[in-house]
Amino acid sequence: MINLFKQNRLRKYLYLCLLPLYYLFGLLRGIGFIPRKYIIYGAAGGSKFIDNSKYSFLLNKDEYNCVWITHSSSLARELRLKGYRAYLSYSIKGIFIQIFAEIAIVSHGTFDVIPILLFKVPVLQYWHGCPIKKIGADVYNNNSNKFGEKIWDWIYILIPHLNNYYSDFFVDNSINMNYGRTFKPFVSNYLQVPYPRLITLFSGLNKETENINPIIAELISLKSSGKHIIVYMPTYREEIDEQKKLDNQLTKLFKLFSEDDRFVFVYKSHFIVSDISDTSNENILEYTNPDPYPLLKISSALISDYSSVIFDYMPTKKPLSIFAYDIDLYKDNPGYYYDIEKLFSSYINREPSEVYNMLYQQLINEDSNRDEQINIFNNLFLPSYNNKGPYDIAEIKQLCEIKK
Repeated sequence: MINLFKQNRLRKYLYLCLLPLYYLFGLLRGIGFIPRKYIIYGAAGGSKFIDNSKYSFLLNKDEYNCVWITHSSSLARELRLKGYRAYLSYSIKGIFIQIFAEIAIVSHGTFDVIPILLFKVPVLQYWHGCPIKKIGADVYNNNSNKFGEKIWDWIYILIPHLNNYYSDFFVDNSINMNYGRTFKPFVSNYLQVPYPRLITLFSGLNKETENINPIIAELISLKSSGKHIIVYMPTYREEIDEQKKLDNQLTKLFKLFSEDDRFVFVYKSHFIVSDISDTSNENILEYTNPDPYPLLKISSALISDYSSVIFDYMPTKKPLSIFAYDIDLYKDNPGYYYDIEKLFSSYINREPSEVYNMLYQQLINEDSNRDEQINIFNNLFLPSYNNKGPYDIAEIKQLCEIKK
């Protein structure tokens, strides 16, 4: 993903050279010359099949004219082998479908597809979870005086889709709308609707994924034999020294849980660093599939820290540990949207031994605060842990029309 961010910067210059095409397609759509036929999807900068847009696609692909667009030829082939409609973004077929798109649904930004083809195509951005730690404009000073950045600000006025954060509709599942200020300059409207990926934790939607992934199949077998699947899924650390500290804590956690044969310890790195992940202990079972939700569904307990996955996991009522060994550092940089020491006081652990002891109590002695988890979630988010929508494309389009 880090390499992908660099690639997107280079792509901006290429797309800028195609400015006439951007306005040509917008004009033809505006006068009704280009019919709108397809619901196009993308995720992770066009590189992976993950997140809310993935699960919206799976929920709607049989009822609507849904097509997955990717910059990865191998991913396009893989998805077509599964029977999905998926095309390489720069192929003739992929470009054709994007030109005739009715709506674009993305998870990480306009560069999930080809932004230069999107003028007057409504863009709905799910992003990838409601944050705990502050992001974007809430952390960085966007009023830069650098001349180069000023030029790009002017370019974004001419071609708004070249700003990866641009969207016509931005989905925020939180009640207090954390994203409202962060993306305000780039977003026209906000939709408060549930996240499609949450359905996967409470239904059989991702059954096919579980059967295909060999690690998931192995873990299901171990769980059926009475093992408890412990998943460690921390957020990323930007500095190398902080990443080394994370690796050290990972090793300590693994040692504690591996000494008890009732537990199976699984590590899932953050998607930003997953491509360069290098665990210090080769004996640690690492889940490398970019989509963590099949793993979370079969897990017995989750260990995380400041990741939005905590909020997704709470409605499952499964044991949860917030392993915040560097909480004092994160409190000041970048800071939190919530008073986590107060909100999660029953779940925060600062030492690996505390994590082990708490999850042991909850899993072996069956001593957990399941109702508390549901109450925290309900006070912060829409009730999206049932099978109610709106996840259906028709409902989404209706909401978009209402917002207009």
